[in-house]
Formats: sequence, C-alpha cells, structure tokens
Amino acid sequence: QIEVKAMGNNGRKATDELYRLIKKYGIENRVIWATFDPYISSHMVKNYPEIPRSGNALEAVQFFFYARMDWDLSVANPTYSSLQLPFGSSAFDGLLNTGTRQILNYAHKNNISITYWTINNEDEIRYLVNNGADCVITDQPGFVSQIIESTKQ
Repeated sequence: QIEVKAMGNNGRKATDELYRLIKKYGIENRVIWATFDPYISSHMVKNYPEIPRSGNALEAVQFFFYARMDWDLSVANPTYSSLQLPFGSSAFDGLLNTGTRQILNYAHKNNISITYWTINNEDEIRYLVNNGADCVITDQPGFVSQIIESTKQ
C-alpha cells in the first residue's frame, strides 16, 4: 500500500507521478494506493480507476456506520477495496472498536480488506489477528510475525 500524503494540487501531482511509476514498473496488480484526502481520492477514481484504492477518512467513517448497522454497502457504491482503520488508543482512546469480528466479517463480505495502524500492543495484535484482520501496521514487524505464527498453531 502506498499512501499519497500531499493534499490539494500537490497531492494530485503526486498521484499522477505515482501512477506513471506504477505503470512504468508494471506493478498495477501489486499496489493499493491510499490517501485520506477526499479530493485526491476523487482524482484517483476519475483518472486511474484500474488501480485498487484504499478508502479515505470520510469513506472509513461511512463504512464503520454501515457495518455497525449492517446496512447494504452497495447502496453507498464504494470505489475502494481496502480501508486503513485506527484501533485501540488510536481510535479515539479506544471509544470505538473498529476491530470486532462483526466489522471484519462485514468488510470481507463486501470484498474489502482492512489494515489497522499503528499497533504495537501484543494483546491488541492478537485480538485483531484472531478476528480476521488482513494487515497490521506496526513499529515491530518481527514481533507481529511471531504473534501471527503462534495463532496458527
């Protein structure tokens, strides 16, 4: 996953250059690009719809409420195939649990992968892995690998 952090016109230019590099190296099937900026998301969808995209911040909030209500997500016509969600202390000091089996099952039912950021707590990683998280961003990748391997046994 490659995230465009720049916003506005600089974000649009960064997206265009990133697309050029993705095509140059022929990695269209190996990249998901992301941005939290709805303007840049619109640019990605309008100009490069063949590149899989992670939802922006507004789409993540919409997804969360659709999932919690178990509403038909197709009504929202999502154009993303992945989401990056906060969890634990990142999710408003733990007030919102975005890592439940219900949320993850809903995502998978809608062909959406979920990535959680930035999780360094062993219990939180175990919880997410056991509930079916697709990816965990961490500062300790070796530690996460050990947890994943131990849950397979």
